[in-house]
Amino acid sequence: MLKTRFFWKLYTGYVCLILLSSLIVGGLIARQTEQDSLEEIQRSLEATTTLLRHLALPSLKQDNTSPSPPEKFREEIQILGQQINTRLTVIQTDGLVQADSEENVLVMDNHATRPEILAARSRGQGITTRHSNITGLQMMYFALSVEYDQQLIGYVRASVPLSTIDQRIAYLLSIVILGTAVSAGVALLLGFFVARRFTQPLTSMATVAEAIAEGDYSRRVDMTRQDEIGQLGQVLNYMAQNSNQRVEMINTDRNRLKAILAGMIEGVVAIDQEKHVVHMNDAAKSILRTVPGQVEGQRIGEVTRIREACQILDDTLRNKKKSKKTLRIPANQNQTVQMHASPLQNSAGETTGVVLVLHDVSDLQRLSLIHI
Repeated sequence: MLKTRFFWKLYTGYVCLILLSSLIVGGLIARQTEQDSLEEIQRSLEATTTLLRHLALPSLKQDNTSPSPPEKFREEIQILGQQINTRLTVIQTDGLVQADSEENVLVMDNHATRPEILAARSRGQGITTRHSNITGLQMMYFALSVEYDQQLIGYVRASVPLSTIDQRIAYLLSIVILGTAVSAGVALLLGFFVARRFTQPLTSMATVAEAIAEGDYSRRVDMTRQDEIGQLGQVLNYMAQNSNQRVEMINTDRNRLKAILAGMIEGVVAIDQEKHVVHMNDAAKSILRTVPGQVEGQRIGEVTRIREACQILDDTLRNKKKSKKTLRIPANQNQTVQMHASPLQNSAGETTGVVLVLHDVSDLQRLSLIHI
């Protein structure tokens, strides 16, 4: 059963379906996790910048051009950024960095042209994902504008590296791969037994069908299933039983016909379309003086030299009409034989051969001569 191509085709298709489904589900989960993580980080940065805006308002209300922001405020920003693991930046309206939780503000570039700052200047808030020139990492930035008395006095910004998302996705992928491997292994094991249970009765039915094709009608399919496969097995068993009965009936009729033909004093010859002898009884063999040996399957011209018999068979096969002739055989004491030839036809009306009946009327011919 394991060597059948159908089994491996079915099992291979099942394996491909399981693996493809696992990959699709894993990919969708990873993509959804990435989107959820980005949205979660964005909400976290938004909440952080909202709190930072209130914290930075007193410092930004001071002179934005002051070269040295209060040292205490810078220390508070550094401590707060370390505690929440987020980079915090306070920026003046002219783009100078007033405080940063990770870098020295004295060496930092002007931030007036940063994309998130430009967006916050025009819309009140800005978010962007870009490569940081300072940290060298892919970062997400969220900036809010800070206003006092309806005037812009600066900006606050919070940022985190996106490596956390990569870590989450990598962790999730490891779980998905492990889960997929376990589930696929279990599914493949179950699929093996399912495919085996599905193909085993088909293999058995194929074996029985081959036996029926070879003439062995005694084989049966051992089938206890009640599904469509079970119904197919029952139909095959019924076909084998019915065929066996038909063959036995045909053999009985054939043997009966052979016995009848063998007991006839008239000679009977049957040929097919190719003029091969299908049947010839002993009386016909005696009248036609056939060659010794098996005559069935040989051409009629090869088993007898009496041309008149071959001619009437050929004419009837060609014309597809009944014909009658009288045959005289001088070599056999002037034997007189009446020949009656009729075409054989199938159920479609097509001529499939010719049957020839030979009736020895020599005695009748002699009696008629005596009375004369």
